[in-house]
Amino acid sequence: MDNSSSISKKIDEFVFGQVDNFKNSSTYQQFIDQFSGLDDSAQKYINHFFAILVVLIPLILIGIVEVQSYKMSKTLDIKREIYNSLGETSIKSKRLSLIEKRILGPRKITSQNELQSILNQIIKATRLKEDQIKIAGVKTTNILKNLGRLDATIKFNSFSTPNLTNFLRDLIKKEKMVIPKLSVIKNKTSELLEGEILIHHHYRLK
Repeated sequence: MDNSSSISKKIDEFVFGQVDNFKNSSTYQQFIDQFSGLDDSAQKYINHFFAILVVLIPLILIGIVEVQSYKMSKTLDIKREIYNSLGETSIKSKRLSLIEKRILGPRKITSQNELQSILNQIIKATRLKEDQIKIAGVKTTNILKNLGRLDATIKFNSFSTPNLTNFLRDLIKKEKMVIPKLSVIKNKTSELLEGEILIHHHYRLK
């Protein structure tokens, strides 16, 4: 309301200032000379016309200014929404990137053969034998639009404590696999460890 009143006041000042300037001009004097020659009825109508014109001009100008102000305001609101949306998208993208770095493995594993190949590399590095592990229950799931997960159970036997520790370390640190469940028992005859490891491996779908 304050802004509208201020605008209205400035427009009034401008309009009436222009009217005063016009009254002081030679053109106005010529018009008055012609106007004085008319009869009273014609002068009355012309006076009414100018009275209405003086009122309408400020209103028309105020209307134009208000419409332009409204358009500018809507444009600014749209730009603000776009910038906010871009900001939120950027933040979400950065968060997703951080999450992906934490959970995505260095390679995409989507089948039992691919998983077996990775485990064979770990076995070789930890000086274990291939018959000491067995893969079961491999399945893949699309958990997000661009994120998949491989679930599998690794059955192991004849592991020493250092063997199991190193094996788990490589699964977690090198391959970034998640281990939601680990079952371990000690074989009474061999005194070695055996059990099952449930793993989750996350990967990009594209």
